Amino acid sequence: MNARILTSSLVALAAWVGVSGVARADHIDRQLIDHAPKIVEALQGKGYHTVGVMRFRVKVGNHPESFAMGAINGNMATRLENALVIHAGSDEQHALGVLHDASKTARDHKIGNWYGDKAEREKLFTLNYPMSWGNKSVKPDAMLTGLIEVGADYNKVNITIEAFSAKDSKLTPIVAKFSAEGDTALLHDLGKSYSVARSLPAKRTANAVRNVIFKEVKKRDDEPTPDKPTNNDGSGTMVGDIEFKLVSDGQPVTIKAGTNNDPTMQVDCPEPGKPVVFSITNKGSSNKKLGVDVKLNGTSLLLRQAEAPEACRVWVLEPGKTYTLKGYYDESGDKNVAPFTIISGDAAKQAREQLGDKAGLIQVNVFDEVPGEQPTEEMLISSRGLRSKLSKRGDLHAVQTGLMRSALVKRVTKTEGGKKRELIVEDTDETKKLMETLKAVEFKKGSAPIASTTIKVIPPATNAGNPGTTPEDKKPLDKPADKNPAKPADKAPNK
Repeated sequence: MNARILTSSLVALAAWVGVSGVARADHIDRQLIDHAPKIVEALQGKGYHTVGVMRFRVKVGNHPESFAMGAINGNMATRLENALVIHAGSDEQHALGVLHDASKTARDHKIGNWYGDKAEREKLFTLNYPMSWGNKSVKPDAMLTGLIEVGADYNKVNITIEAFSAKDSKLTPIVAKFSAEGDTALLHDLGKSYSVARSLPAKRTANAVRNVIFKEVKKRDDEPTPDKPTNNDGSGTMVGDIEFKLVSDGQPVTIKAGTNNDPTMQVDCPEPGKPVVFSITNKGSSNKKLGVDVKLNGTSLLLRQAEAPEACRVWVLEPGKTYTLKGYYDESGDKNVAPFTIISGDAAKQAREQLGDKAGLIQVNVFDEVPGEQPTEEMLISSRGLRSKLSKRGDLHAVQTGLMRSALVKRVTKTEGGKKRELIVEDTDETKKLMETLKAVEFKKGSAPIASTTIKVIPPATNAGNPGTTPEDKKPLDKPADKNPAKPADKAPNK
């Protein structure tokens, strides 16, 4: 079996960790949180007591809808699930039941093309799924999915949340379509790479920087060419002024150019048993410090942050400085570091299935320091949540508390017009605690990464895509079939 994956297992790094104030959510997160109460109300109004969330379709510009456009197809389901849990209600007896990772259960039971085949959709309601809290497994009353429509210029995103049930398997919008502004977090979720350090406006504002980045990505879309490493021998690649290397047993692993079918750069997964580290070096010619967020399998190496890079703490590198990152760092000092490890065989296969779209992705995002950059607005809520920390699920209150703590938010009750209303707001106490645990230096990072690169770690002797994907995922989607079973050419979504 050739299955292999780079992950972590439990080295020291004396490095400066940059903190730049309160975490920001992206615009989609904000809209999800704002609309979650309405979605819960609509679901309960239809008599649904327990719901799950399946994978989303994504459409960019004039390209066809697809279940395989990047991490966003899967993480949108997780983000909606988290938002529903937070707003399910504080009374467990009357709260909306939310299933945990419904797609995984469906995948484990080999459910096929549920989107295009009515019979496969109906099978979803014969399974028992784990709840997001407690130890119960139950059958759902309804399933949610949806469509994310991204403008060709990335400035606007339209989101439609759809529902289908055992009694009515037709996909039906559960709330009116809502919109969000595009942002760089969206680009990261779509796996877009760019570098704009040399073309930034003299007067730095968040909107101006975002527009420059969008134009660069749109230009790459209009003139598609595979990404390729900047080092001629593939020993590393520049991400803006940061050189990134993957080193195995003391030697750089060759980074390869992407292909016409998949422009993302690739690197072969190192052999098991050999030490693996990441190397990042500030090679900028100026005297500027740079902040770097490095993620593996969707999780930052610093504090295991799952949020968008804009919301993450970063490694801060002085000019000429090199950091050797040996794994996941729970603190910036000499303890609590989980070294990288290569797992293979059935364990690797299982890990890849669990990680989904994030499996094997290295993402490097580079920030410069811009003390005077004018932000757009404070966005204090993230619906991404660190679900990996909730593997041992408690009751509803415990899970809601864990999700809100990971996003540095809390629930407060306010009285307006004689009625009590629950609000989700920034938890300044938790923010302060986190900042106090770090060896931190004030680093006023810009509103968005000025350079971003994604590299895929590829298992040996395989052309396999993401777990659960089929070759047809790259083709246009068929519309849901309500009467006829799917034809052989229909594709099964990567759940």
